[in-house]
Parts: sequence; structure tokens; C-alpha cells
Amino acid sequence: MQITSLYIYKIIFTCEILIAFFLFTSQMPKRKYCVARYIGVSTFAILASTFFPLIEDVSYTWWYSSLMFFLLFVICFFGTYFIIRISFQKLFIIGVAAYTAQHLSYQIYSLLCFVFRFDETLQTLYSSDTIDVTFSIILLWRIVITLIVYALVYVGVFNIFVSKIKDETKISNFSIAVVSALILLVDIVANSIVVYNDDSHNLVTSVIICAYNILSCLMVFFILYFIINIRSLKYELLVKSLLLNQAEEKYEQSKANYESINIKVHDLKHQIRQFGSQKTLNKETIDEIENMIQIYDSTMHTNNKPIDIILVEKKMLCNQLKIDLKVYADCSRLNYISDVDLYSLFGNAIDNAIEAVSKVTDPEKKTINLIVKNVNDFISIVIENYYVGNVLFGENHIPLTTKIANKENHGYGLKSIQSIVEKYGGVLSIDSKSDVFKLSILFKADSDLEVY
Repeated sequence: MQITSLYIYKIIFTCEILIAFFLFTSQMPKRKYCVARYIGVSTFAILASTFFPLIEDVSYTWWYSSLMFFLLFVICFFGTYFIIRISFQKLFIIGVAAYTAQHLSYQIYSLLCFVFRFDETLQTLYSSDTIDVTFSIILLWRIVITLIVYALVYVGVFNIFVSKIKDETKISNFSIAVVSALILLVDIVANSIVVYNDDSHNLVTSVIICAYNILSCLMVFFILYFIINIRSLKYELLVKSLLLNQAEEKYEQSKANYESINIKVHDLKHQIRQFGSQKTLNKETIDEIENMIQIYDSTMHTNNKPIDIILVEKKMLCNQLKIDLKVYADCSRLNYISDVDLYSLFGNAIDNAIEAVSKVTDPEKKTINLIVKNVNDFISIVIENYYVGNVLFGENHIPLTTKIANKENHGYGLKSIQSIVEKYGGVLSIDSKSDVFKLSILFKADSDLEVY
């Protein structure tokens, strides 16, 4: 069998596409017996590329080579679908990313070859000319450069783009993804036409063509990045909007309940005291009843009504869970923050603390400290609580949710807190040391910030 440049390259191309697919889907859920599937798919794809027919005067044309590379890519595409449990739309986008990464890597390598003139075989890569596969230092150098370029591109594409495609990621604007695939296809076919019809191999022309191909690949990645991130941003904005609406409704309901309970508790305490004096109840019995009522009485005096309301509500919840909520707070200088935002901010923060403390078994550690104090021209808000397990941090140093089920709908409590803090020009910091989780917020007191 005659070993030509194209014969070798079609096998290398298949391996490059397989590596891209396997790397880019490494975070995706696998089907049963995935190791055996990986081996089977890899073996089948490499054998298909090895025995793909190359016919003299037919194979070494732009249309046949383009068709061959496309069919080899399709084999790798459906082979990956055989391994990974993923929707067709997501795999389509990953497939476009895999082919684009391979094409981008090849074009960057080609550009380096043309500029520094260390690989003359590129000029006849698609031709029927035989190739010398004898080992040499120059061949080793080419392999090293190739591995470095492909590794940098593949890892970069994975970290910047593909890693954002999670199992729960929703894909919108799929038609735009199809357009990006067509852009890539046209670029590859056009590049093949130029290679087969340009006999001059002019250096300037070759460099310009490589630069154009690289820009085309970057444009495809920009489109795919836009598709993934615009969906995530729209979804996150929708969730935050729903949370804010729920907080507003809950605040109005809690406000009404707060007023009603205070009135009823006041009347009930007066009636019990009056009943005790008339019916000669002993003092111990009256005190015990009053202590029971005291649970529902408003004992929070932070100089900020929305915060008083949420703290009374959370205090009652903590009493039920046998959690000691300790409050040391002067919130009088937080009046420039809207009632709903304050309710949502403190509510989410304390809810997170309650959830963490409820998993603590030591009764002495089932406590939450809320400290709000004035520090010169600033207001410091600190919420401390014990926790068990490990805290993993994600983007922007925000802890990742520990809830396994339906993860995409969790973790928005802290995101809501962060959004409110940023809205009023504050600073949020989170720390976890020695089994103590500490959430700190710093606001400027009586801010004149114009909020939209």
C-alpha cells in the first residue's frame, strides 16, 4: 500500500476529532459500560479512517477529501452519542466545537510552519505524494510542536467554553448554532479548494489564508459562547426576578401577620393577667403562660421595621428547630435600602444559616449570630453559624449548593444576596474556617446612591 500524505493525515484527523469529543464530553453523564464503549468507538473510527478508500484521480480532489473528512467526523459524532447520555442539540454544539478546535489547532500549527518554515510537508498534505515516515529529530520536533499547539487549544476551548455546558444547561437559539456550523463547513471546504488549486504556495498567500481560517474559527466560538451564556443569563435573570416578586409578596404577607400577631398577643397577655387576678391563678402559672406567648411576641428592636419582621419570623422558626438565633443589631442606617430588598437579603442569609445549623448535632453549636453595627461611615453586617462537611466555592467565590437534586434551581439565595449587595454598592465576603461559616456585608451608611 502506498503511504501518501493524505493517507496518514486522515488517520491523524480522526484521532484529533476523537480526542476533542472525549475531552469536551468528559463532564457529561455516561452510558453503561462506558469504558468498553470508548474502546469500541475509538477502534471502529480509526479502522474506518485507515481503510477509507483513496482512489487515484478521484480521492485527491477538494470535494472528495472534504466529503471524506466530513464522514469521518460523522462517525466520531455518532460514536460519542453512543457513549454519552446527552441531547442531540448539546452534542451538535459540542461537535461543532470539537471540529472547530481541531481546525483552529491545525491552522495555528500551519501558520507557525509557514512563518518559521519548519514543516515543508504541509504544502503537499492533501496530495498523492508519498511521505517519508522515517524517524528523525526534525520529525520529533514537529510532533512536539503539534502536541503543544493542540493541547493549548483543546484545553483552552474546554475551560473557556465547553465546561459551561452542564447536564442541566438549556439550549436556545439552536438555529444560530446551525449557522455557526455552516460557517465552519464553508470555511473548511473553501480552504480545501484553495489548497488543491493553489500550486504556487506563496508564503504571503498561505499566511493570509491561515489568518482568515483562524478568525473564522474564533467567530464560530464566539457564536457558540453567546448561545450558551445568553441562555444562562436569561435563566438567571428570570429566577432572580421571580425570587424578588416572591420576596415582595411574602414581605407584605409577613408584615400583615406581624401586625396582627402583635395586637393579638398584646390583648391576650392583658386578658391572662386580668383573668389571673380575678380567678386567683398562682403567679407561677401566669408566668408560664406568658413565657409561652412570648415566643410569638415581637422582641426584635433593630430600628428597622422590615428587618424586625423577618427576624421575628426567623426567630419563631429557630425556636421550633431548637436553634439559638442571637441578634445584636442596630439597623437604623439601612433605611435607604428598600423594604423588599432588606427582607430578601436578611431572609436568604438567615435561611442559609438555618439550613447549615440544622445539620449540626452538637446542641451547643446550634446557634446563629447576627451582628449589625456602625463602623464610621459604614454598616457592617455579619452572620456566623457552625456547619458540617466541606464548603466548595464556585465563580465569584460563591459557595456551590450541596443539594444534589435539581441543582439548577438551587444556589440562587446567595446569588440574590450578591445581587442586592452590588445594587447598593456594598461589598460581600464569605469565609469558612474551623467549622464556622461567616457571611460579611459592608454597606456605606445612608448612601446617596441612585438605585434603578
